[in-house]
Amino acid sequence: MPNTAQDLRATGAFSVEVGLAVTTAETTTLPYRLAPQDAIKIPAGASWRYPITWYAGAAPVNLATGYTASFTVRAGAEGAVLMALTEADGITLGGGEANVLLVRSASATAALAFVRGWAQLTVVDASARARRLLEGYCDLVR
Repeated sequence: MPNTAQDLRATGAFSVEVGLAVTTAETTTLPYRLAPQDAIKIPAGASWRYPITWYAGAAPVNLATGYTASFTVRAGAEGAVLMALTEADGITLGGGEANVLLVRSASATAALAFVRGWAQLTVVDASARARRLLEGYCDLVR
């Protein structure tokens, strides 16, 4: 079972940063599913940063080269896309702590119009192996 730690803290007058650590071993079943009470929360009208660190054993997975990622929030598991992020718009991949960083500006979060959706984070390695790393509810907080 993956170890998780969530930390919610204000990082400025209009920004919120939430963190999640997911630890996997070869025997760990992905995706890690967030419990409903641990839903990803996006503050409407505030900048949002959601750092995720994916560990393989004790070391963060180096996602800086050879990986791509997508993060979607849908109206249900297979519903319409409510929000989508890629490395071109909102995802930064790295090699250490917070090897996946999801970011939205205050104006982008203000334009969102959902209440609760189903979020999925997928990473794809250089050999085109896709792994859904994380899934769970995502709430827009007004």
